[in-house]
Amino acid sequence: MKEITNRTTSLPPLKAGESPPTYADLLRTSLDFPPPGGFTLEEMRKRCRIDNALANVKPGETIKLEDADYAVAQEIIRAARWNGRSSEVLAFAEAFGL
Repeated sequence: MKEITNRTTSLPPLKAGESPPTYADLLRTSLDFPPPGGFTLEEMRKRCRIDNALANVKPGETIKLEDADYAVAQEIIRAARWNGRSSEVLAFAEAFGL
């Protein structure tokens, strides 16, 4: 089991009227980036397991991922493409050992 603190960033909110995103929000966003060739059913299942683990994690709480889900999250975060550069996105990636 891997544990990551769900830190709040100072990045702009993902949607108007929302709070700045947390690490859980950034991970959820990463889950939606399609892999090359699109989503297979197996890939959807892997990502849904991670999404379910994020369901009720509030800012400042701990994101808890099984080791296999953590490894999948690392792959997804590593492959994600961002619209801009940010030291906060780098800190988010580093929290996941990247």
